[in-house]
Amino acid sequence: GHWKFELPEAPERARLLARLVPPAMTLAPDVDLSVLARRHELSGGQLRNAMLKAMRRTLRHDIAARVISAADLEAALVAVAG
Repeated sequence: GHWKFELPEAPERARLLARLVPPAMTLAPDVDLSVLARRHELSGGQLRNAMLKAMRRTLRHDIAARVISAADLEAALVAVAG
């Protein structure tokens, strides 16, 4: 059988993304989690993978960086969605 599971609604995705920000990092002021959550219909696991990808992208630009940009988070969400 094929499992069908409900994706979290946009407000829940936004809350998940906020909770998934790595402890040592923050989101850039231009990151709008509600807009990103509406734009990307992903599961909790995918959101977690996207945040980790965004963190790695951020550190690739600058190993001392602590701020995840909107561009890096958006790119990570797109990449995870495949």
